[in-house]
Amino acid sequence: MPTRTQILVVEDGASMRGALERALTSAGHAVTGVASAEEALSALESMAPDAVVLDLGLPGLSGRELLGALRRTLPHAPVVVLTAERDAEVAVECLQAGAYDYLVKPSEDLRLVTTIARGLSCHAMAREVAKLERAAGGDLPPGLLGASPAFLAMLSAIDVAATGDRSVLLTGEPGSEFGAVARALHAGSHRAAGPFVPVPCSAGEAAMFLFGDGTGGGALASAVGGTVHLEEVSSLDAANQERLEAAMAQAVAARTSTSRGLDFRVVASTSQDLSARVREGTFRSGLYLRLATAEVSVPPLRQREDDVLILARHDVAARAPAQGRPGIERMAQEALRAHGWPGNREELRRTMADALERAGSGPVQAVHLALPAPRGGVGAEAAAEGSRSLAEVERQAVLAALDRAGGNRAAAARYLGISRSTLYAKLRDYAGA
Repeated sequence: MPTRTQILVVEDGASMRGALERALTSAGHAVTGVASAEEALSALESMAPDAVVLDLGLPGLSGRELLGALRRTLPHAPVVVLTAERDAEVAVECLQAGAYDYLVKPSEDLRLVTTIARGLSCHAMAREVAKLERAAGGDLPPGLLGASPAFLAMLSAIDVAATGDRSVLLTGEPGSEFGAVARALHAGSHRAAGPFVPVPCSAGEAAMFLFGDGTGGGALASAVGGTVHLEEVSSLDAANQERLEAAMAQAVAARTSTSRGLDFRVVASTSQDLSARVREGTFRSGLYLRLATAEVSVPPLRQREDDVLILARHDVAARAPAQGRPGIERMAQEALRAHGWPGNREELRRTMADALERAGSGPVQAVHLALPAPRGGVGAEAAAEGSRSLAEVERQAVLAALDRAGGNRAAAARYLGISRSTLYAKLRDYAGA
C-alpha cells in the first residue's frame, strides 16, 4: 500500500483548521493540524511533511517568519499560503519568498486539494531535475550537459569515435550542439594537446578558410597535429569538395610515413542527408566515404525532455550568476518541457537569453519565454489548451495574476515581474480591444 503524503496545516482558527483537515484527509492525505508557528516548529522535530498549508495571520511568530524557516528546513515541500483578501500584496511577497501558491480565505475545498496536488507534482519534478543535474554534473565534456537516455547514448558514441584518427561525421538537425560535440571528440582523442580549428563551410570564403591564399596558411595547415571541425560540410561547392578529398587523402598518407606533413583529423557536421546528396550527384561519394568513417548522431532536443530544464537552468546561471535570480517559475518550466524545440539547443539558448532580458531581476515566467502555445500536454495549462495566440496567452496570464492578487494591481505587477506602468498599459489595451 503506497504511503500517504503528509500535510502540515498551520491555522489558528479552530473551525477553519478543522475544515482544512477534513478536505485534505478526504483527498487521501495524512494531515497534522497546529494552531501556531511555534507548534509547527515543534511538529517539524518529529515529522517532515510533503506539503504545508500556512495561514499568514498567526499569533506570535508570524506566518511570513515561519515561511522563511520552512524554506530552509523543507526546501522541496510546497507551501500554500492562506490569506485574507486585504493581504493580497503581502501574499505576493510570500510567493517571491518561496511559497508555491496562495489562496484567499475562505477557499473552496476543490481548489485547495487541486493546488496541493499541483504543488506536490511540481516539486516532485523539481527533485527529479535536481537528481538529473547531479548525475549530469559528473565527468561530462565541456559544453555538454544532460542525463537523458538519448544524451547518454550520444556520449557513449563520442567515447567510441574519439579514439584513433578516423574522420567523424556528426549528423543532426539545425541548431544541434555540433560544436560542443566536435570539441568533445577532440578532447577525448590522443590529439587533445593539439589545435582545434573550426571552419564555417557555409561562409563565402570557405576555400580561403580551408586552404589559405596559395602562399600557405588555411585551417588545414593550422590543424596539423590536431582536429579541424568542418561546420555544415554539405555547403561546400564541387571544387572545394574535390580539394578537401585530396587533402584528406594526403593526411592519411602523412600518418603512415615518417614525415608528419599535413597530419590533421577531420570532424565534419551537417544537418543535411549527405547520402541523399550523393545519390543526387551534388556531393562527392569519395569525400562522403572519407568523412563518414565513423558517425555520431546528435539527438534533437525534443527527444531529451529530461534535459531541457537542466540546460535552461544552466543558461540562467551562466548569464546571471551573481544576481541571486530566483530561477524559473513553475509554469515556465512546464512551457519549456512542452515546447518541441525545432531549433534545438540554439533555440533554447536564444529563448532563455531573451527571457532573462524580459524578466529583469525577477524569476523567468511563462510569459517571458514568448513561446508559441503548445497543442496540449504538460504545458497546456500555461497556454490555455494551445489554441490561442501568444497575445491571448499573455492577456490570460495578466488577468489571472490580477484575480490571484484580489484586484490589487501593484501586487499583480510584482507577481508578473513587470512594472505597474507596464501592467496599466496592458489593461488599457485589453479594455480597448
